Amino acid sequence: MNNLREVWSKRFIFYINELQKYLKYIISGHIAIVIVFVIGAAGYTYSEWLNTAPKDFPAFLVVSFIVSILLALSTPVTLMKKADSVYFLPLETKLGEYLKLALTWTFFSSIIVPLAALVVSIPLLTRIAGSTSQEILFFFGAILIWKYWSIQTEFQYRWASNGKNVWVDYFMRMILLFAGLYFLLSGTYLFLLAVVIIQILY
Repeated sequence: MNNLREVWSKRFIFYINELQKYLKYIISGHIAIVIVFVIGAAGYTYSEWLNTAPKDFPAFLVVSFIVSILLALSTPVTLMKKADSVYFLPLETKLGEYLKLALTWTFFSSIIVPLAALVVSIPLLTRIAGSTSQEILFFFGAILIWKYWSIQTEFQYRWASNGKNVWVDYFMRMILLFAGLYFLLSGTYLFLLAVVIIQILY
C-alpha cells in the first residue's frame, strides 16, 4: 500500500458495483412502475392542495423543518473497515487525503435529497409564502453550504467522541439548521447572522 487515493478508488469502485447489484434486485420492473405511479399521484395531490391551501399556512416553518432534518442526516461514508486501524498505520500521516475523498463523496451523494426537497417546496414557497426567485436562489446556495457544514461537523464530532452520543450532535445541528433556514426564508437576517456565528463556533 503506497497511496491512500488508490485505496479509496478501489473501495469506491467495489462499493458502486455492490450498490448497483443491490438496486438491481430490489428495484425490479414492477416496483419501478409502482414508484412512478406513487410519485405521480403524490405530485397531483400536492398540486391540487396548492390551489386550495390557506394563505396563512406556515410554509417557512414546514419547509425549514423538513429540509433541516435532511441536512442534518450527514453520516460520513468513509468505506473504512475495522482492520484499517492497523492497515493504515504506515500512512497515518496521509490519512487526511483518504478522508477528504470520503467526505467529498458524502457531500455529493447526500446533497441530492435536500435539493429534491427544495425543488418540491418551490411552488409552496412562491404561491403561498410569496418568495421571489432571488430568495429561492439564496435558499439553494444556503442548502449547499449548510450541507457541507453539517457533514464536516458530524465527522469532527464522531472523530472527537469516538462515535459516541452522535444523537446529541444530530439534535444540535438540526436545531441550528432549522433556525438558520427559517430566518433566511423569513428575511430575519439579524437573527440569521447570530445563528451562523453559533454554527461556526459549534
